[in-house]
Amino acid sequence: MKIIEKRLAGIKRIIAVSGGKGGVGKSLTASVLALTLSRLGHRVGLLDLDLSAPSLHVILGIEGLYPKEEKGIIPPEVHGVEFMSIVYFIEDLIGDVNKLLESDFAASVKEIALKIY
Repeated sequence: MKIIEKRLAGIKRIIAVSGGKGGVGKSLTASVLALTLSRLGHRVGLLDLDLSAPSLHVILGIEGLYPKEEKGIIPPEVHGVEFMSIVYFIEDLIGDVNKLLESDFAASVKEIALKIY
């Protein structure tokens, strides 16, 4: 347990982006906020715990990056943001994720996020 406490000790602030309805832009807001804070020089982590439709990995354009295991889980870094998602641990979603990654919607959202960033 000490290694977890040690890793979490450096976290100064947590910003939660939440809402009671789907499709209102929570994932886009969280990703743009994380990218902007990273660009401003802050060390940023982004955690996607959306169990019904995780999409931050699509918005950030993450392909082929996976967490590493070294005395715990080390999240991959993308665009200066340490990123972890439930999608890494739900194998049943892989087919759906691949379909979403290939969709025109995914390309559009990714393009918008990276233009804002």
